Amino acid sequence: MKSGYASHDRSCTNGFTVAAGRDVMQGYLYFSRRDGHETRNRGGNDSTSTARTASNPQDNRTDSLLARAGEN
Repeated sequence: MKSGYASHDRSCTNGFTVAAGRDVMQGYLYFSRRDGHETRNRGGNDSTSTARTASNPQDNRTDSLLARAGEN
């Protein structure tokens, strides 16, 4: 298992790896997930025009999956 935190976008990461093997087959599976927020800035103009300087407060989420199987 692996966990982490990034303060610049207040994001949390969690992941795990599982591996197994026998005489003939082997494989592994990796999954991770990251949840965070948009980075903040010091902009004060919250208008919808091109002069906007305030950040657009959006959340983000990323899921990753990696799997592999093969013969010995």
